[in-house]
Amino acid sequence: MYPAIYIDPVKTGVNMPKQKSVCKTCSTEFIFGSDRTGQFCSRICYDNSRPKQIQKHCLFCKKEFFYYRIKNKDTCSLSCRSKFKYQKQINEFNNLPYEFKLDLLKERYEKFVIRKDGCWNWAAAKILGYGTFKLGRKQYKAHRVSWMIHNGPIPHGLFVLHKCYKNRQCTNPDHLYLGTALENNHDIINSGEKKALTQEQILEIKKLLSLDVQQTKIAKKFNITSSTVRYHKEKLERSL
Repeated sequence: MYPAIYIDPVKTGVNMPKQKSVCKTCSTEFIFGSDRTGQFCSRICYDNSRPKQIQKHCLFCKKEFFYYRIKNKDTCSLSCRSKFKYQKQINEFNNLPYEFKLDLLKERYEKFVIRKDGCWNWAAAKILGYGTFKLGRKQYKAHRVSWMIHNGPIPHGLFVLHKCYKNRQCTNPDHLYLGTALENNHDIINSGEKKALTQEQILEIKKLLSLDVQQTKIAKKFNITSSTVRYHKEKLERSL
């Protein structure tokens, strides 16, 4: 019924062996060349065999998206998937009972604290001199965790300050005390890392900000942090 050899109209002059198959979608018998898969008789049947588009809203960004896969999909992209997973882990940790969370913090804290006579230094990562570690996708400062372990929760709005303010990595609870933001700034000034600005310097900073000078250059000139410059910028904008 069918010839053993047929001529491919695209590859003119090339003899292609003929094969017979049945379409998976419409069950129609058809012939195809050896360079085809032989599963579908037409593009229409191929499109009809694919899973239908599923409409959903991304769990992270809440945008509407469509996908073809049979497997369930809850986010519109890999980026949203990783961010949603990250946020989920944070929420799960934050929803734990305080006592259980404190036990986990204590277990991680004990791995890196070095207890000696005087200051208890930190053997792991440090940011701006303060000992830090991560738990439940959240970053904690070691001296704050030490206060929570030995003295209980930290009241809202208060800081954990160092009596030995020149050694920020110290976590000895006897060297820590609670204080306000103003007291924290006084400690930084007393340590020599930050100088109190005079009225003339503040006026000069505001003048440079009005001339659109970069905040990093201003901070470097007066040996202050960028956050201090940003504070004066916001104060200047409020006064306008």
